[in-house]
Amino acid sequence: MWTDAYFYRGFSYANQSKHDLAIKDFTKAIELKPDNADPYYHRAIAWLFFENWEYAKTDLTAAKNKEFNIDSSFYNKYKGVENFEQKAVGRCRIYSYR
Repeated sequence: MWTDAYFYRGFSYANQSKHDLAIKDFTKAIELKPDNADPYYHRAIAWLFFENWEYAKTDLTAAKNKEFNIDSSFYNKYKGVENFEQKAVGRCRIYSYR
């Protein structure tokens, strides 16, 4: 139960470009239910916004090992790496002015 609350709040933070808070909530969701792949994937995406490649790679690997379909999820959201980069740069600019 609490796992879902942390996950969805983290998801909400991520959608608001509050990636530091999203990471904290995804981490708590993972602590409570380590077999759930979703928080690993979404925490990895949050790490990418901070250009923390190693943490992102670790989380993406964990999500993949838990049967998460990384390719389709990433493509469905961003339609490719170029769109991710454009969204990441735009969100970082917005977030830095807050």
